[in-house]
Formats: sequence, C-alpha cells, structure tokens
Amino acid sequence: MTKRQTHSNHPRFFIYLLICIVQCTSYPVFRQSQYIVNPAKFHSRPEHVSHKSLENSRYAISTTNDSVNDTLNWTDNSPRQYAGNDSGSNGPEVKASQDISSFKVPGRIIRIALKQNIRRAQISSMGQFDIVSNGSNRVSMRGTLTFEQSSSGNITCNIPFQAPKEYVLPCTLSSNNALNVINFNGTGYRGSMMIVASGKGSFSVINFCDVEDYLRGVVPLEIGNGVIGDIEAIKAQAIAARTYTYKKIIERRNQSFDILPTISDQVYGGVSVESPVCNQAVKKTDGLVIVYKDSLIYAYYHSTCGGTTANVEDVWDMKALPYLRSIADCDENGHAYCSGSASFTWEELWPVSQLSGIINKFSKDVFPKNPFSGKLKKIVIDESFACGRTKNCHIETSKGSFGYGGDKIRFIFRRNLNGFPILRSSIITGISMSGGIIRLTGRGYGHGIGMCQFGAIGRARAGQTYEQILKAYYTGVEICNISVPVSLSD
Repeated sequence: MTKRQTHSNHPRFFIYLLICIVQCTSYPVFRQSQYIVNPAKFHSRPEHVSHKSLENSRYAISTTNDSVNDTLNWTDNSPRQYAGNDSGSNGPEVKASQDISSFKVPGRIIRIALKQNIRRAQISSMGQFDIVSNGSNRVSMRGTLTFEQSSSGNITCNIPFQAPKEYVLPCTLSSNNALNVINFNGTGYRGSMMIVASGKGSFSVINFCDVEDYLRGVVPLEIGNGVIGDIEAIKAQAIAARTYTYKKIIERRNQSFDILPTISDQVYGGVSVESPVCNQAVKKTDGLVIVYKDSLIYAYYHSTCGGTTANVEDVWDMKALPYLRSIADCDENGHAYCSGSASFTWEELWPVSQLSGIINKFSKDVFPKNPFSGKLKKIVIDESFACGRTKNCHIETSKGSFGYGGDKIRFIFRRNLNGFPILRSSIITGISMSGGIIRLTGRGYGHGIGMCQFGAIGRARAGQTYEQILKAYYTGVEICNISVPVSLSD
C-alpha cells in the first residue's frame, strides 16, 4: 500500500515540475554574475545608508505622489487597467529620430534601497542562494532565511534545521533560480540583494538590478497596466522614468544607494506588478532617455495638468529650467488632452471647523514662520500664475489674516478623507462658504510640472508618437540612447 502511494505521487510531481518550467519560460534568464557585487568595493562608497532625505524638500520635488495611480485613488499596490479597447494590432513600430545620438551613463545597474534602518528581514528564493559576506568565500544554501541584527554589529542568519550563522556586513545575496528573483519580506525582486550597515544597530536592504528590469516594476505603478491602444503614452512614461532613474544614478553615485522605491523617487513594486503592455513599452524603448543639450533632464511628471502645465520655478523653489516650461495642453479645438481624467475638475467639502483644525495642524510644519491660528472666516485667492495655479492667497480668521502661496497650499488644504491626503491641485477655480460648509473647486491632480500622464494618454489616442508626446511636454529636448563604458568596476 505504501509502495503504491509512492508511485502514484510521481505523475503529480512531474506535472508540478512541468508547470514550474512553463512558468519560468515567461521570464528571461540572466547571467547571475552581473548582479553579484563585490562587497569590498562597496566600501569605497559611504559605509552607512543615509537617514535623511536626499536633495528633495518634504514639500517640494516628488515625481510620483501625483501619478495616475493616485488620481484613481488606488489604495493598494496592484496596478489597474484603463478602460479602452485593447484589441487589434499594435501597429508599426515607431522609433525616435533616425539620427539618434547617444548619452554616456556610468552603467546599467541601479541600487534601490528597499528598506532602511531595520533589524529583521526575511529573504527567500525558489532554489539555491549564494551568499558572499564582506569579500569572503561564497556560501550556497536553500530555503527561507531570516536575518537579524546581532549584538556584535553583524547579522545573524537563521536557517531552517541549521544552526544560526553570523555574517560580516556588507553581505550580498544572489539567487540561482531561472527567474533570477529573490523574495524580500514577501515581495519578489529581480537581481541581487545587499545587506549593509545603516548605523544605530540596524541594517538596510539594497536591491541591485538592471535598470530595464527595475522599470518593469515601476511603469505599471506610475501609469497603470495600460492597454495596447495607449502604448505610445506608456512608452513616453517608460522613457521619462528611465531618464529620472539615470539622473539619480549619476547624482547619487557617491552615496550608498541610487533611489528609493516610494513616492520620494518612483514607486517600485518588483516582479508581481509587471504587466505585458508595460513590459512591451519598456522593451521597445530600451535605453532611450531625454536630454537637453549635454545633460539628462529632470523628467518630472504628474497625473493631470487640468489643461495647462506649470513652470518649475512657479511650483518649487528651483531656478527656471528651459525644458520645464508651462504649455497649453490642448488640441487644435482647445480641448484638453487630459479631460478624460476623473480629476480634470474636482470639488472638496469640509465643515468650517474641521478645515480650521486641518490648517492649524499642518501649517505649523508647512509654514513654520507663519502658522495659522484662530477660527477660519474666509479664504481669498489674491493672485494666480498664468497657468492658473495659486500664487498667493490669504486666510482670514478670528485672530487676523495669514498669507500663503504656491504649491505648498496643497499641504494645508488637506482633503476630508482618511489620512487627510493633500489637495489634488493648486488650481482653485472657486471658493464658497454656506451653512457651515466650505467648498473648493478646482482642476487637475499633481504639481503640474513636465509630462501630464492623462494628457499623454489623450495624445496617444489622438495618434501622437512617444517622441511627439515627450517633446510637447519637455521643451527643446532630444531623445538619445544611453552609452555604457565597455569596462566597469562594481
């Protein structure tokens, strides 16, 4: 009886094995060595991952907290599909200008700080692990590994059915499975992982992977899964995201990591969020970036411009940039390309007492030199920029008048929703107060700088190519191919 049971399990085992093989074939197989980083060379960079934010002010530069996904109020990390017709041919391949030039970048590997300043991490893989600790010999193992900060400042690796092992940081983990995927805290990522000390008895986990693989986990979370009919817009998104990525690789090359997987940089969800249409857009634009004269641009983007984009200096405390200029984002009939967005026009309502409390709470942080106080009586828009965004406004209260302005007003006029998210846009078209309720109306979603994502979709549906879309939003730019040095040190 036991013998018959053993034999009857064989077909099941082979069927399971066949399913695994078929699933693996949908992913490319990579050379593992390209992601194995020499930890000793890593020490030529700063030893600890910085705790502070890099360059970007808390209320200033963020490319992704105003993305299409936020416009649709998606509360989880799973991308959604746009309504539309995804049937039919994708049409002929549209390439950038024939005489495309190249732009030199230091390499194609990006370092993403998945988690910083933690004391415990769980890492697993379908297959065998290779672990290299601070330049020591490579050790191979299987299973789910739990890493914990040890009292000595190193990390302890807890392995099922084995005695714990201690490793000196930094420590590199690479997977030998055909997918080249490592699971960190339940999410799969391509490439390899490095665990580095981050001070104060904690460590950080850095994902090393090819930029193109990274983008496969970014584009769907920035513009959605998409449909074939919108692929030119998705290509434009891929190029903008790639440009932002290489810009950060260059700017942060002497730091411990290049980019964060959050709205502070670009939202990155790893393998599970990848979609066929977005993968196709990334592949068909492989290596293309946006350049102004001899530099990569700051390829900022947002969800919905409301019909007009903004000059960068009108929104953030930055100098004017010739390629980030305000444009009228409308067709020849004056129809806004982003009018299909649910946030093209919007309305917000608050009880007056509630909005007073919201402004009082958040103005202390946003406008520390002029915090709000008193009971709200009136909000007045004093001056707007040519693009329609608020330049100056004042709030009259029982204790006086308080003047505020710019995109920062979005951080004090927070919405009447769980968590009090910021106001969708600083384009305020109407203010009224009646029956103890204050009502604001406006247009757009996001800071308004650079590419309007819903506008890009509208332009794609009107027949524009990704190159036409990008050159509409970024004034005077060129599309270039990256050029990587033949020999690189890790």
